[in-house]
Amino acid sequence: MFFEYDKDNFVLSYGHRFGVSKAGTKYVVKPVLVYTKGGKLYKATITLNMQF
Repeated sequence: MFFEYDKDNFVLSYGHRFGVSKAGTKYVVKPVLVYTKGGKLYKATITLNMQF
């Protein structure tokens, strides 16, 4: 499993490597984006539920 975040275009790409992920297995990935705005810290959690 992998995910990549492109901060310039606000795009989150995700996927898996063939032959590594097991068919029928459910995967949950929770990347957390952390940023500061106006001196305050913010966190955004995105939950990705995937099954191959």
